[in-house]
Amino acid sequence: MSVEYDGLRLGLYTENGNHRWFRHYEPSTGEVRRYSARVYGGAGASLGYFGWLAQDRWSWWIGADYFRSLLFSSSARRIEQVVDTTAERIDVSTTLLWHPYGTALALGPISGVGALGFDFAMPEVEGIESQELELATGNYDYVRVGLSTHYRAAPFTLTVGGSHLRVVETGRFGNRQVDAQPLGGELNCLLGVDLASWLGLSLRSTGRLLLFELAPHPARPGEQPAAVRDAYLSFALGVEGRL
Repeated sequence: MSVEYDGLRLGLYTENGNHRWFRHYEPSTGEVRRYSARVYGGAGASLGYFGWLAQDRWSWWIGADYFRSLLFSSSARRIEQVVDTTAERIDVSTTLLWHPYGTALALGPISGVGALGFDFAMPEVEGIESQELELATGNYDYVRVGLSTHYRAAPFTLTVGGSHLRVVETGRFGNRQVDAQPLGGELNCLLGVDLASWLGLSLRSTGRLLLFELAPHPARPGEQPAAVRDAYLSFALGVEGRL
């Protein structure tokens, strides 16, 4: 996001080099179950508005972003099949920035709401005791608050932001349910380049980490809750038009 050009922004981008690490630890048995996704790519779009306040001492931003993976599949070992896999994200955020006079630095709070989705198109299976398997899905609805900093040296703008994620609703992990809603964090780094007053390019990296527990399997209610770590790392290259 440039700190010079106000108005409506429309962006298109591609995400590639995405990674996901899902680690599930069962303390009752010592078993560790892992799922990793490597280099799933996709496309996204963003829409937002940037404006100035108080004689350019403050600025504000509100925007929405949507991403979906393309041509993504995973190996389902228990049924020995490759299944279609979907990763998607929608996020709405707002930022208020303070621009001290005489400096290229701006900083301020950020907040937002959003949803992450990670699903498998599992087929009907036979010969398995439970038709509904335990799955490394990842469907989260969340709110976030944090701090964003911007540094501009025209035509470049560097943006770094960190947020606390509070998940308010979580989908099932196959036949397992969440014991307590996840907590986590998000770190964003974006480098923007102004090609013209109406056009810019951006390179962005984002890391997310969620920590939570799964309730014991319904058939083994006496076991301890399982500990889960769900981490994501993504890179995106985008173009932004300014109206």
